[in-house]
Amino acid sequence: MVLARLPVPRSLFNRLGVFRHGGMRRPDYALEIVQRHTAFAHVDLARKHVLELGPGDSVGNGIVAYALGARSTCLVDAGDWATRDLDVYRAFVRWLDTALPDPTRLREAGTDWADFDGLLRAFNMRYLTSGLAALRGLPSQSIDYCFSEAVLEHIRVHEFDLSMVELQRVLRPGGIASHTIDYKDHLQASLNNMRFSRERWESPLFSASGFYTNRLRHSDVMASFQRAGLQTVREERMHWAALPMKRSCVHAQLRGYTDADLRVHEAFVVLRVP
Repeated sequence: MVLARLPVPRSLFNRLGVFRHGGMRRPDYALEIVQRHTAFAHVDLARKHVLELGPGDSVGNGIVAYALGARSTCLVDAGDWATRDLDVYRAFVRWLDTALPDPTRLREAGTDWADFDGLLRAFNMRYLTSGLAALRGLPSQSIDYCFSEAVLEHIRVHEFDLSMVELQRVLRPGGIASHTIDYKDHLQASLNNMRFSRERWESPLFSASGFYTNRLRHSDVMASFQRAGLQTVREERMHWAALPMKRSCVHAQLRGYTDADLRVHEAFVVLRVP
């Protein structure tokens, strides 16, 4: 937490491997993520307008989506964390060229971009970094498919319902969303974040740290989806066999959760707009 508050550029932490936003500079990982989501959600990206929430340290998933046939990709994050290093993306494209059975669209986009904006244009991407405000700026019913990988748990708790309402708004009727949600704390992959009061955890000191999660449990998240008008199509939950810490260590404000809810440490959910 102390490191997260130091007045040091986040890019330096990234080079040191600290507080890095995902592994999306690796093309193999990015391709795996996109293919896993589309397979789980039974979505073909051909001619789709795609939205990714929380692209992290690169816009690589937009390149993957374009190569797999997407018409456009909008990447929305809560901060400007994607690398501008064009050599990273050129290496990304070279790897995909050998890994994909049909790299035609990839080759048509080329690798001779003059700058980051040129890269975005080549793959018909938009990169927006103002979080909920960016979602609110997207046209209604403009997205066919939305996905996120271990991102929803990082949305500030007071913005979660608002964000789900916006997600429902931007998806077209029949549009699909798939999300993996990591309910573990981002300290020791346990429930240590449940030890603190709401006031302390949501304070600027904690909420601006590199390990903040909103601490919503699976029941909270599913209820938020329902309130926003998002229908559950498919749901998989991963559980601990037993609570990873003593229930008595959970802060009194949070002890209303059942053991069953607290034991859910990850979920993969597919949603649909009616």
